[in-house]
Amino acid sequence: MRRHSDMVEISFFAEESDLYRIMDESCSYAVVICPECDGIRTADLDSAFRNARYLISEERFWEAHEALEDAWHSLSGKRKTVVQAMIWIVAAQVHWQMMHADTALIMHERGIREIRADMRFHYPMTAEDFDSLLNNIRCAGE
Repeated sequence: MRRHSDMVEISFFAEESDLYRIMDESCSYAVVICPECDGIRTADLDSAFRNARYLISEERFWEAHEALEDAWHSLSGKRKTVVQAMIWIVAAQVHWQMMHADTALIMHERGIREIRADMRFHYPMTAEDFDSLLNNIRCAGE
């Protein structure tokens, strides 16, 4: 279960045959996400940042973390380390949604130390907060 500002999200696992039955029903209260259905994944860092920013604005932190991870796999060196730190910060938001406050704080601090930003942990992270992280990263790279 993950809490959002205005809703609660519940994830569950089902047998494949049940997924097909659920998807055939007109069910306004269920969202089914499967690995085969998530579209084309991109390793392009700018696309990953744009996608993550949008997902963060929607409080879809798990999906934002996945978008960043797709790009992270194609990187190396300092860029890979910095994107990993961003992933920790975004993943901290997932843990906060799941009411794992201690884990969220640890992950956030670990990421912030790597980026050397002064962003304090709060929930929910906004798209503007994400922009601030990007600016910190860009300034550090100059």
